[in-house]
Amino acid sequence: MRLSSFMARRALNRIGFASLGKDVQISTMANFYRPEFLSIGDNVRIDDFAVISVGEPSSIGDWVHLGVSVFISAPMGITIGKFSGLSSGVRVFGSSDEFGGAHLMHPKLPLEVRSVASSKIMLEAYNQVGANSVLLPGAIMEIGSVLGALSLLKKRSPAWKLLAGIPAHVIGERPKDEEVIRISEKFLS
Repeated sequence: MRLSSFMARRALNRIGFASLGKDVQISTMANFYRPEFLSIGDNVRIDDFAVISVGEPSSIGDWVHLGVSVFISAPMGITIGKFSGLSSGVRVFGSSDEFGGAHLMHPKLPLEVRSVASSKIMLEAYNQVGANSVLLPGAIMEIGSVLGALSLLKKRSPAWKLLAGIPAHVIGERPKDEEVIRISEKFLS
């Protein structure tokens, strides 16, 4: 009988992360590419079938959750701030072929015959990305912004806003609750 699908600390240390915080739970079924560029904070949980590939220094902050089947391809790096989460099925693309114009599209082809957009992906803090949403190059989630399920973000989201749709647009306000921030800070001390 399997009691836990999370790796033991010894197994986590063997992956070779740039740094690894305390109380980190990572599924035995998660995969990492270039983990030497990835720093993971305290109290992080990464669920089954997550795939994380980074090519530049990247970080996952404290109290972050990555749901089942989260996919992150961030050759320019990614920052996921404290108290943030990516729900199940979220896809993050820090690099993508442009789909219009006179060029070829395929990762095995030389760059001179392709048109590729690339950027670092940023989630500041107190962000949540809803299930099966997609973030493309240029996605920046300012503090407190939330992206609804099945949405597409390819630009900056304003702070403390609710966004949804394809492409994502503001659909409402998220109250900037100083009490929530104050309470959350207790977890970091």
